[in-house]
Amino acid sequence: MYNLAKRFQNTIIKNERMKILGVKKNKKWNWINRKKMNNKINFALDKLKDNNINKGDRVIYKGDNSVNWVAWNLAVNSLGAIWVPIYNNQKDEYLDKSRIEIEKKKATELFGKHLEVLPFDGKHVVNVDYINDLI
Repeated sequence: MYNLAKRFQNTIIKNERMKILGVKKNKKWNWINRKKMNNKINFALDKLKDNNINKGDRVIYKGDNSVNWVAWNLAVNSLGAIWVPIYNNQKDEYLDKSRIEIEKKKATELFGKHLEVLPFDGKHVVNVDYINDLI
């Protein structure tokens, strides 16, 4: 699939040292060059492919605007998957074991054999309003 995200990634390879994205921190701009951006996109692509993410799959990314945010967004879109951003400052509802089972059952009903629950070691959170809007 050749889409805008893939086309953009292909242009990054040219002029590797050219600045492509800047982040302002403490009143100072820090720049990332095309080569580093390409490496970040390829890292994200490898992780997505390792998890069998394909065209049409939804990928939820939780974080703040950053260089990594852009890299993951481009990687997801270049595969034809659907980017579902959740910002760190959005209201979250923490999941306990019983809520996880309820959500897993709902997901199974919605996606059937297309659902794969990946193991996760850490705090499970969900933005209920955002997820409900997707359904």
